[in-house]
Amino acid sequence: MLKKTDIEPLVIEAIRELIKNQDFATEIKSKIGKEIDTSTLNRELKNYEAKLREVDLNKSRLENEIDSLPEDTRFRERKINDMTFRLDGLYDIIIELEEKIEDVKLRRKAVEQDAITLENIYTLLANFDKVYDKINDEEKKSLISSLIKEIEIFPCDEADLPLKSILFNFPVYKDGGDVCGFLWDKSTIVSTWIERTE
Repeated sequence: MLKKTDIEPLVIEAIRELIKNQDFATEIKSKIGKEIDTSTLNRELKNYEAKLREVDLNKSRLENEIDSLPEDTRFRERKINDMTFRLDGLYDIIIELEEKIEDVKLRRKAVEQDAITLENIYTLLANFDKVYDKINDEEKKSLISSLIKEIEIFPCDEADLPLKSILFNFPVYKDGGDVCGFLWDKSTIVSTWIERTE
């Protein structure tokens, strides 16, 4: 029967092996402090805000027209009804644009948060050997669960090494491409990379 204490050192060793990989180390360094590109979202936001200002200006003009329509104007009530109908349409457009602006802001914030989280992970990985041995058991457990998405083991006594695979919670870089983890053979301690599929 395998215990957590049997698996944990193997997982730590896999993380250390990952960090020692030159491709990964280079990729980590390139990710830390890297500016995130939100220019497309910023342009989209700017366009929606410009449209909103334009529609808001049209709404104000129309409200002024309604308010300043002389009492003796021919077909005054009909004109007021027509202008009120147009005003209602402008309010519908304003609401739609405000929702789109809020959506873009939320998407931009999500992109920024993802980048911050990934940067935190990469910074932690770059300093893993310095940090891991100094933290307490509870912090180690929390750290490992933030890095590892899934660990798969071979059934008891089926392999020399109990680890079958480790999938990470973040993109891993090897030979210029994305991979998502390690995969072990039953009879060897040599690991291979699992290609990322999305």
